[in-house]
Amino acid sequence: MEDNNKIISYNGIAKNSRECFSFVVEYSVLNGILSAEDMGNIQSQLWQLLGRQTGRFTMGDSSSVPIETAQELLASICYCIGIYLKESGIDEGAIKLKSESLSDLFAHGQRVVATKIDLGRKLLSEAKKTALDIDNISYHDTLREIEYFFKKYDYRFFAHDIPCMIDYQLCHSIPELSGIEYINEYLSRLIIENKFCLHFNSSLITSLLQGYCHDYREQLINMFEPVLTNATGLALLDKNIFLLDVNDADRVDLLNLFRLWTEEEALENLITSAEKLCSILSIEDISSREYLKSTASGLMSRIRMLKETGNFDNLFPGFHEQEEKVPVFHYYDGGTMSDKSLRNLIEEMRSCRYLSDKIAMIKQVHSIKDLIEVLNACFSYDEFTELFSSFNDTEIAVLMHFLFEKHSTAADWNPYLEWEVRIIDYVKNLDAKRQEDITHMLDGVFYL
Repeated sequence: MEDNNKIISYNGIAKNSRECFSFVVEYSVLNGILSAEDMGNIQSQLWQLLGRQTGRFTMGDSSSVPIETAQELLASICYCIGIYLKESGIDEGAIKLKSESLSDLFAHGQRVVATKIDLGRKLLSEAKKTALDIDNISYHDTLREIEYFFKKYDYRFFAHDIPCMIDYQLCHSIPELSGIEYINEYLSRLIIENKFCLHFNSSLITSLLQGYCHDYREQLINMFEPVLTNATGLALLDKNIFLLDVNDADRVDLLNLFRLWTEEEALENLITSAEKLCSILSIEDISSREYLKSTASGLMSRIRMLKETGNFDNLFPGFHEQEEKVPVFHYYDGGTMSDKSLRNLIEEMRSCRYLSDKIAMIKQVHSIKDLIEVLNACFSYDEFTELFSSFNDTEIAVLMHFLFEKHSTAADWNPYLEWEVRIIDYVKNLDAKRQEDITHMLDGVFYL
């Protein structure tokens, strides 16, 4: 057998422990370590091991389980054997596969998993201790979910499983691992991101995140990446990294630098910038340093694309500028009519034959209170569209504001008066521009 058929190592080929078992088997067959008889023996032992695990899972009540459960039990067995073989190294793992029983390899693997669980609990404690004081829902929910993982994780039967929801996105995803290995790698990376961000003022990070993504609290964003990106940019410019603020002039300077450098020079300078950050922040841990350098060099693909557009706004985000909320318009409610005058007007309008005349008469009403009474008493359902068409955007906004204020305390509100139903339908059918204008008015302050 030629050497070029030899599988060299695990790295990049079988990182997932579920695959390592079959990978070592394949390696051993290709390299003549396992014979056909050995393969038959391994297959027989695997089914026997599955049978014993099935009996343990059902606590002796049954020797059979649904096919989906059997598949999961088998995956867990392969995961535990694989995690042990992976830690042994490929050549030693191949020898153990030939010389030891699968039951022993499985037991060794379960002990490895148990050790990793202990490590995972320590990593979770560290992740919570270094957690950022930033209001992002997925970030804090994920930490709570990982706590839940350690309560639900059953490595005896489902060691490959991840019984929790992990929504928060790391800067670098983890696509190849499963079970406790995934959780530990996730927490290790999260701790690196946490510790880096802790060097910076949380209010500055919040302002940066608002500039990066206005709805940062509810979005599935990574909080570390924009902090590292802006710190990298400021380090390239020899500016104060702790400010995190990359302004328009800085972006122009950065654009000019990257246009001046070759791609090789740009990549080298990005890595040097990350090393500079590590020096300034006294980051000595090798994993953390490599993580930061990998993130900084990863900016190159975006830089390559954006430098052609001449705009680095989306690469180096700016701070959120707090806008002072001022009233869009002021509405001064007019005086109410006397009861007698209002009754006379209502009677006159109700006896009027022509809608155009009724619309003209409603202009006599100057207060929102009187207007609502007239709307309730003087117009039928099919007349409201033409009536509201005679109103300008301000008048429509005032009515909508009244409607929302009236029902603001209702837990589950639906319009029930005819004019309420009709004005909501009317606004929904307006063109997008008018809807936007009216909505903008509703966001303002009303003085009624």
